[in-house]
Amino acid sequence: IQPSFLANVGSVLNVTGDGTAYTVAFGTEITDLGSNYNNATYTFTAPTGGQYLFATAVGVEGWGAAHTRVRLRILTSNRSYVSDFSDLGLLTTVTNGFGKTLSVVADMDGNDTASVNLTCEGSTLTVDLEANAQFNFFSGTLIN
Repeated sequence: IQPSFLANVGSVLNVTGDGTAYTVAFGTEITDLGSNYNNATYTFTAPTGGQYLFATAVGVEGWGAAHTRVRLRILTSNRSYVSDFSDLGLLTTVTNGFGKTLSVVADMDGNDTASVNLTCEGSTLTVDLEANAQFNFFSGTLIN
């Protein structure tokens, strides 16, 4: 079986905003071929070494003008991959919600892990995950 998974999460309130690094709770498995995704720890464990394609999207809302940066990370045992946005003050004049995405081909050894975290900085703990689970997912598959 080719290891592959897709998990999502719905609305979660007040997860970051004060610099807290929130491990995104992708607790609802849609698929998990090979049973390598743990929906209690929100972590994928590579059953074998190789190149894995990971993709994630997180819809965020609830920030104020004082928030300065949102960072979305895919964290693996070997390295971190980052998508960064640092002009949230501009966005508050347009909308109070937006999505961040990140995809990467990551080199993994057997038993290496991958998870996703979200950090928003500059103010208080008021940043939420959007209610729509379609905007919040984490997926991965072995490609080589």
